[in-house]
Amino acid sequence: MTPVLLTEELLLRPFEHEDAAAFAAVMNHESVAFGVCAEPLPFTPLHAAARILMIRAAEMQGRDLAWAIEGPDGELIGMVAVRALPSGAADLGFAIHPDWQGRGHARAALSAVLDWLAANRPQLRLAVEVFEDQPAAAVVLEKLGFVCTGGGPRFSIARERADAALSYTRPALAGRALAQA
Repeated sequence: MTPVLLTEELLLRPFEHEDAAAFAAVMNHESVAFGVCAEPLPFTPLHAAARILMIRAAEMQGRDLAWAIEGPDGELIGMVAVRALPSGAADLGFAIHPDWQGRGHARAALSAVLDWLAANRPQLRLAVEVFEDQPAAAVVLEKLGFVCTGGGPRFSIARERADAALSYTRPALAGRALAQA
């Protein structure tokens, strides 16, 4: 089950069915939807409700973790997900509502997740793909120790096409908390 995590300003918690409208509000922005591969645009409350059901089912099977990110005022402002891959690695995804971008919330939320993973799944290797026209996401990942390993085309449902994306990896998380300054 996805644990509750706290940062100085954020609450990361499991998604609830009641989050559908707020989750849709986060994902139903071109800048957000174009940053992820598997979500459509428009992203309606029905899409959100279905995605939350899939998230909860994967959590119950012990495969995936997903956090709803609440901002300082308790509003849902984004999400972070860790999805198991057949290779044994995990895919990391994140999104922050445009009104909350540029304030360090993505870095804070991802840092909290990475710290939890380091303590609870230290051998987990993470992989992330970022579209080349999303440089802020790449900067966040690089600041958190991810390394670009190449790139290539990646299909996006919202974009309705494949666009250039960069692949990032982060080796096993063992020792992360000690290595952070």
